[in-house]
Amino acid sequence: MISVGDFFESVKSIRQNTDICCVDYDDSALANVVYEGSQGLLLDQNIGFFPHVTRANTGTKSIRDKISSVYYITRAYQTRHGNGPMTNTGIKHNIRENPFETNITNDFQGEFKRSILDVSLLEYAINRDAFGGTCNLVITCLDDVFGEYKYTYNGKLFTHETETEFVKSIMDILNIRNVYLSRSPYSECIQKGI
Repeated sequence: MISVGDFFESVKSIRQNTDICCVDYDDSALANVVYEGSQGLLLDQNIGFFPHVTRANTGTKSIRDKISSVYYITRAYQTRHGNGPMTNTGIKHNIRENPFETNITNDFQGEFKRSILDVSLLEYAINRDAFGGTCNLVITCLDDVFGEYKYTYNGKLFTHETETEFVKSIMDILNIRNVYLSRSPYSECIQKGI
């Protein structure tokens, strides 16, 4: 788990490397602003599948003319709350239970589900978002997957023995050259058997 000190150091670093603008700004100041989508692209009212969407634009539609690059973020697997459709549920997965998971089954969102990544859906969502600038991909929770790395693409199952093969294969499919990787804070605990 990240310490409070580490969190404040991260915030300090972001503030030192980012122009913070509040009330009075012009469009040129917007180039250094980080925008965060409200929810996943497949929940976007123009990208996702009715009725399992939110009545909002969760992608870049509202800010495209203000930005030159975007970072699409996915876990190394897919998740879903509630009764909405989810692919790959019939394929046995190798995703560990994350003891720090904040997405859990609850009365408001329903059951929290996980399955292996569907790169076809990822490709579909990114293409429908239709951002014209530089696209980057961030793959998180790589340490939640153990043994081998799996995903499906166009209904076919792909299995890779190494993280590098897994990531390179996804990069090639999506034609995204800038990919960033992330692991959960509890990785070290798993490696030490804690």
